[in-house]
Amino acid sequence: MRRTKYGFTLIEVLITMAIIGMLYSISIYGVKTARARARDGERIADLNRVQGVLVQYYSIEKTYPTSNNVYTDDLNVLKTEKYLTALPVDPINNGENIYSYYNSSDNFALRAKMEAGNAKAKNDNGKSPDYYETGNGEAWIDLLP
Repeated sequence: MRRTKYGFTLIEVLITMAIIGMLYSISIYGVKTARARARDGERIADLNRVQGVLVQYYSIEKTYPTSNNVYTDDLNVLKTEKYLTALPVDPINNGENIYSYYNSSDNFALRAKMEAGNAKAKNDNGKSPDYYETGNGEAWIDLLP
């Protein structure tokens, strides 16, 4: 009498689990990278928006807000004087990932740390390839640390 085997062997189950685990880890890495790039894009958009508002502020006030190297304190005047409804903050906003603002009488510089090695950060004519740096005036690059 012949017996028919039903089910899978232990080896087949282990190989299947290993393949599923590898696919899962590859997809998690891709999602993590995509999220980092999305946050970098948000940082660039935020700084470009603040840059535009600072230029508008300067055209009316003939000076830039003073800088104590504390982004939220320095630029809070933009919110109180109705230039912005809310001051943009870094998507992560921890000790390392914050926005920075530096100014002199007729120049200003903004910077944000990038996560994903963003090409715009490497080609922005700033001092560091790890930061997106932008500003206004002829000597804004000299304001950066």
